[in-house]
Amino acid sequence: MNLEPNSIVLNIALKDPIRLLGMVGFIVCGSIGLRRRVGQHKCMVLGMSENISTLVVKVNIAFVFCIFPGDGSDIQAALFEWTGQRTVPNVFIGGKHIGGCDSTMALHKEGKLVPLLTEAGAITKSSV
Repeated sequence: MNLEPNSIVLNIALKDPIRLLGMVGFIVCGSIGLRRRVGQHKCMVLGMSENISTLVVKVNIAFVFCIFPGDGSDIQAALFEWTGQRTVPNVFIGGKHIGGCDSTMALHKEGKLVPLLTEAGAITKSSV
């Protein structure tokens, strides 16, 4: 797998272009420095799912997408040690762990996600 940033973004664009909508940046991130990197961004998504991709567009979320080098096992181990969750997607807003897809979707359904994103400055425009 080519880990050059342009190749990674091109592969994402070709496979699932909806992922790029709202993406304000991406990083190739290993387990070292993960917490620091998460804290530097308004909204970071580690991994992706169809539901999160759809939510990103619907709510106009400005997010940073984290790409894992290799098979991602070191990231999953670091996430588990830090958050108790090793699966992806893993969503962080304002440096705070929100959870995976189910937790993020539940917050949205309860009307709590948009206020969190707004407070963190991660909404790109008015959301419905």
